[in-house]
Amino acid sequence: MAKEEHVLLLKKGITIWNKWREENPAIFPDLSKADLRGTDLNYADLSRANLREAVLSGEHCATYDYYDYGYENADLIEVNLNAADLRGAKLNACRLVGGNLSKANLQGATLSRSNLSQANFCNSNLSQANLSQADLSGADFSGANLSGCDLNGARLEGTSLSGAKLQGVDLCGADLGKANFSDTDFSRADLSDGKNLLENQLETAHLCKTKLPKGIHLDFDRDCSNI
Repeated sequence: MAKEEHVLLLKKGITIWNKWREENPAIFPDLSKADLRGTDLNYADLSRANLREAVLSGEHCATYDYYDYGYENADLIEVNLNAADLRGAKLNACRLVGGNLSKANLQGATLSRSNLSQANFCNSNLSQANLSQADLSGADFSGANLSGCDLNGARLEGTSLSGAKLQGVDLCGADLGKANFSDTDFSRADLSDGKNLLENQLETAHLCKTKLPKGIHLDFDRDCSNI
């Protein structure tokens, strides 16, 4: 469970919180299982904080426009958000480098222009999330659900998407160099304008009505009967 003093400090405001973090660099805040709904975390220094199973967004996710939970520009380097509820959260331009977001629920979340390099998103739910222009290099999305996700202009160099679902995803302008797509589901996905994609990267991927780049001579409908 979260330390009550840490939660109370955070709720006093970002100025007080960040000053405390600056004065106590050796303390890693424990906010695990804390209910932080409605808490302003814009520009908050949450680096190395434990937010395991923390609730940071609303209880329902039918209409994301109802939510106004902002975490833009937050410093979340190496943060632990394992299994956290982040549905519909606004995390634009955040620094989540090396963070643990495995099994997190990020359905409909906005992470545009965020730095998510080397982060762990294994088995997380990012369906309908906005990851446009985000840096996902070296991140691990094994088993994650990214169906309907916006990955326009994202950097996926060296990213692992093994066993991930990318159904209906548009990868326009995304850098796909050296990404691991083994057993990735690309049903109805658009890879036609993806950059640095090699044919051998898709050898074990699942293709069904998939739009492929010129120069890749694979059957874009080869797996429709199996999906």
